Parts: sequence; structure tokens; C-alpha cells
Amino acid sequence: MLQFETCVTNVSRSDEEWIVTSCYLPTQEIHTEKYDAVFVCNGHYSIPEMPKFPGLEVFKKNKPDDVVIHTVKYRSPLHYKDKNVLIIGGGPSAQDISIDIASEAKLVYISHHVNVLLSVKFPDNIVHKPDIEYFTENGAVFTDGSSSHIDRVLLATGYRYNLDFLDDSCGVWVEDYGYVTPLYKQLINISQPTMAFIGLPFRTFIFPLFETQVKCMIKILSGKVSLPDRGEMYKDRRKEEENGKSKGIPKRKYHNLASRVRQYMNELYDLGKLEPLEEVIFGIYEKTMALRKIDLVDYRNHKFRIKDSENFEVFHVGQSVGKTQC
Repeated sequence: MLQFETCVTNVSRSDEEWIVTSCYLPTQEIHTEKYDAVFVCNGHYSIPEMPKFPGLEVFKKNKPDDVVIHTVKYRSPLHYKDKNVLIIGGGPSAQDISIDIASEAKLVYISHHVNVLLSVKFPDNIVHKPDIEYFTENGAVFTDGSSSHIDRVLLATGYRYNLDFLDDSCGVWVEDYGYVTPLYKQLINISQPTMAFIGLPFRTFIFPLFETQVKCMIKILSGKVSLPDRGEMYKDRRKEEENGKSKGIPKRKYHNLASRVRQYMNELYDLGKLEPLEEVIFGIYEKTMALRKIDLVDYRNHKFRIKDSENFEVFHVGQSVGKTQC
């Protein structure tokens, strides 16, 4: 049963049951119900990460409130017409919004340290800049010593994972604002395996991954497949953490699956004894990501025609540019 206009305020564990407290927003009526299993699917793109930058308050002084915003509040490029705009960050939001704003802005500066972006095709009025050293009253100074006059700033600085509605009895918490632990396969609450977290990974094959996670959990909850014992699950988690640490990856990035989408999906297929996704779907995803890395403006103009379970064709603005086999 779906319950709209309802906010879950607390989830706790008691007597082998999940106790879920919610508030029906129109009337503020509180409800408490018991469940055998809980899937946490609250997303992680609503609470912005707002880092502090030297001099930012000086820059904001005596200016409108919207002179500096997080990209979560971005709506239209028209607000930036003929302005010099600084976007801080190098992720997907920064990339997409910079292109959108470039259609109206005078100049768009992107401050980041993502070296691979330097080889990606952007509109001519987008300028790459290194990290911020500090802000001035009317602009910013960068770590290479250069400076730029700035009219507007957008913080494409990511989001925080929020699980404040989970009681301590759930045995799960968030570290470094972005790492949910302790989980098995970034999915299953190790201490209470009837709780699952759907959609924590990012930079990934989003909707097929969500579907696979849910199918895997249904198999587990129905008793059709079994989990390893807790010791093995903790061991697997430690191995993942040690691997990330050895590569210098901060904990808040541990849910980033950009370089290991296939590996992760295969692990879920094995765990849930699931039929793998057809190879052609993976191929289309990987081709799309490859096109995006070349030209952020044009990659969306490609269309795909599935030929069979392994092969597809790629078309650009109505004209075939070749067949790709995967």
C-alpha cells in the first residue's frame, strides 16, 4: 500500500520487528506500524553539501541572496544572462548546468580538479579553472594565481546522505556525510539483514541497478537464496573499505561505482541467482558514457536501435554513424 503525503519520522527495531512511525502531513496525524522488512529508498540528492570557502562571505556581502546558490536550487539559465558565472565542482551537475547556463551567460568558469574534463568538448564561453584559493568582493582568486570577475556562483559540490529517521537500534549510520555502513554489497544491513538500502551507489547504471537490488532482496527475503554468515559479510565490507583506502578514495566516495558497474551487478546476480541483464543494454550504457566523455553538448543527439541481445546500432540526428557490437 502506497501512502502519499506521508513522512517517515522514525524506524526502530524491537522484538524481531521493524517499528515505523510516520506523519500524515495534511493533518499531522502520527501513525505507528510494524513490518517484517524495510527497504530504505529515500534517495541522496536533496540535502546539499555546502563547503566553506575563504572570503565567500565577503563576496556575498550587500548582494542578493541568490548570488550564491547550490545547484539543487538551479532552475533556468535566464537568471544568468550576460553574467560571469562561476560553477564550483566537476561532477555531472556541474557539467550539465555549465552547458545550460553557457547559452545565456557571458562567461562560465568551472573550478574543478577533474583532469579528464580538460579533453571534453565544451561551448567556447566555458573556461576551466583550478580550485578556489579565496573569494574577493567582486570575484575569485584560484590556486594557479589567476583571478576572475564573478557575478554569480553555483556550488555543484554534491549532497549529503541522510538517515536521521533511523533509530540507533537499526545498527546503520553515515560516515563522512556520504558512506552508509555497515552494509553488505552496499545494499544489506549486516546487523539486521531484513533492512535494505536501495539506490545508494552513484555514477552508475541507475535504474537497472535499482531493479537488480530489489530483485536480489526479494529472493533473500523469500528464502530462495541465503546470505553468507555475518562474519563473512563483515569481512567483505572490510575488504571493500581497504581497497578504497589503498586507492586514496575518501569514504564519502565509496558508493561511487563509475569504474566497477559491471563487477557490482555481477556480484548481485550471483548473490540473488538472478538472470543477468542482456549484454546489449550494458553496451548501450557504456557507449553513451563514452560519447558523453567526448562531447557533453552533442552526446544526447545519438539514438540506439537494438538488433538482438548483443548488438545495436547508433544513429545521430537521423543518420547512421555505424554499428557497434558489444
